[in-house]
Amino acid sequence: MKLKEFLSKWKEGIMTLPPEKQLEAKVNGIIGTIGGLILGFTVMVMRGMWYFIIAGIFIVFLQCIELISTKQQLENIKRINSNYVNLDGNVFSDIENNKAGAEK
Repeated sequence: MKLKEFLSKWKEGIMTLPPEKQLEAKVNGIIGTIGGLILGFTVMVMRGMWYFIIAGIFIVFLQCIELISTKQQLENIKRINSNYVNLDGNVFSDIENNKAGAEK
């Protein structure tokens, strides 16, 4: 597989990825980032570079806020998707029947 072919398939895959899967990947990325930051800060403290922790605390705080926001978005999308699954097809036919009845 050539690079151009790979990139076109990769782009196609990214474009067709459902929003729910995108948010799940984002949540996993944020969790990994927070874990990496905490590990990095631990090493900095052990080496005596504690003054970088001051800036790092704000970065971890912002990542936690982003994690909460993304989880809320993911829960809302899952709730909306479950509502669509619970609907039966008769809802749309009832709407069409009401339109047909109103036109008579």
